[in-house]
Amino acid sequence: MCIVVSCCYFVRNMNFLRENVSPRLRGFQGKNMCCGFYEEECLIYNPYFRVPETSCELCSYVKEIEERSQYADLDVNNPAQPFINRQALGQPVTFEDLRTAYKENAEKLQASVMNFRSNEMSLRSFKDLFAVNSPVELQKQIGDMFHTEYVSRKVAGAQVLRRLFHRPHFVPAETEVALEKFVFVDGPKAKPYKFSLAQFSNVWYAQGQGSRRLILLPSVNCLGECKKFEITLKERDILFYSDEFWRASSYPVPQSQEISIAFKGSFF
Repeated sequence: MCIVVSCCYFVRNMNFLRENVSPRLRGFQGKNMCCGFYEEECLIYNPYFRVPETSCELCSYVKEIEERSQYADLDVNNPAQPFINRQALGQPVTFEDLRTAYKENAEKLQASVMNFRSNEMSLRSFKDLFAVNSPVELQKQIGDMFHTEYVSRKVAGAQVLRRLFHRPHFVPAETEVALEKFVFVDGPKAKPYKFSLAQFSNVWYAQGQGSRRLILLPSVNCLGECKKFEITLKERDILFYSDEFWRASSYPVPQSQEISIAFKGSFF
């Protein structure tokens, strides 16, 4: 939780400074470390904030992951109910699409990275990942068990990724979508891994290419009351679930031979 100063006078003056000073600061990017904070969502986090314990009553009624039309609205009265929209992503997002987006926006994506993780020593950035021209070439070099995770928390990176993974219909227009975005690139045999908690509790996971099997385990305080669920996501599928009630993990799909490209975002 971020510490927020609520003061109209302060906000008006900061808006004035932002509008008049920001254009002048752009010429000093890289020379002045303060400029690097301009796109940050939060500068100071509240160390005393604690997420209140979840009431498990809502998830105790969940019997399955529902399959819904991609045009169905979110049931705000039942946020515990996970559901899937089949073939809801406008078009597949392939390794080549992601590589092209990186080549055209390398500076923005590199500047926006909060974290880049991989189980392969040779993959330490998008630059390493996209040094090859195709997933076939990548698999020949490092095999089928690689896992990479890119996390962005800045406006520039979010804008690039939003062009590839659009905002699902069920995300209410009036809600706040987190700047934090996750991109997962996995070999077809990549070992299981847990998702870290998102900034906001309402999460969507979009499968751009290939397939992965997701397992939703009840959160710790709901283990005795709520069920475990498993579901296989194929290309263009979108899954909704709440971090408040479920903890998600990603598993390889048996017999799969194709690389997996996936995205995770969250909203309030």
